[in-house]
Amino acid sequence: MIFRRSSWALLLALLVAGGLATACAKNPETTPAVESTGPGVGTGGQFVWHELITDDVVASRHFYGELLGWEFEQTSRRGKPYSLALVGDRYVGGIVGVDRRPSEESIAQWVSYMLVTEIDQATGAIERGGGRVLVGPVSLGTDTWAALVVDSQGAPLGLLQTPEDLSAVVEGTIPNGGFLWRDYLAQDVEAALTFYADFAGFQRGREQGSSNYPHYVLKEGRGGAGLMPIEDAPVESNWLPYVRVDDAAALAGRVRDLGGEVLLAPSSEIRDGSLAIVADPSGAALALVEWTQ
Repeated sequence: MIFRRSSWALLLALLVAGGLATACAKNPETTPAVESTGPGVGTGGQFVWHELITDDVVASRHFYGELLGWEFEQTSRRGKPYSLALVGDRYVGGIVGVDRRPSEESIAQWVSYMLVTEIDQATGAIERGGGRVLVGPVSLGTDTWAALVVDSQGAPLGLLQTPEDLSAVVEGTIPNGGFLWRDYLAQDVEAALTFYADFAGFQRGREQGSSNYPHYVLKEGRGGAGLMPIEDAPVESNWLPYVRVDDAAALAGRVRDLGGEVLLAPSSEIRDGSLAIVADPSGAALALVEWTQ
């Protein structure tokens, strides 16, 4: 598991001291940043999908259904069960099950998918930058391809190539229960900035937070991302996704009863109490954040 629960006390101390207090601005559309420069792989840095990898699909569906009001449509992907999560008539994410032995540590986590123009070129760029391709590219039909990779610091990242117009995903209204942002938690800030500048055209944007623990805006907008340093925390580099909610404190109060864990409770010191970080029953972490469009 990327987020080891015993490690969160130190990590949260770093986040409170710096980036997370200002991460995911009240309105990401107005957060100053330097836009993507459009690299050769053609990603542009837009995140368009989020997928939960879990060893307990049943518990995960119950947790997110009760907590966020998600409904589910059962389908399959490459012959294996796949759960599509919906808010109203809008797809917001997917859940895929993985097997593990009782003696193994859970690998449950949320994976954020970045849109790419040519997936073979993109996976090649990942490898040239020091990352690895774990799965794929695999065909999802209708000229749509996906791959699961890790970057140079071992952080999982999904890649998606599709002819579909996904502008509504990153430009349309984000419903409560929908993903709107993600922050990269970096063990090596300079290495991460270099890697994603080369791969996705991200450039170091405006720094927020304290001078010791800044928050970098890599790309503005609701398909964009930020970066925070975690050099002193025993937690692996990672992408942390944010879900829009209307009352973070109320939802955090329900997490334990649903089998999850509150990793960061809402506090007046962090975004006026509008942010919580939680783990679902299988240990996958995500942030709940109130946001005014």
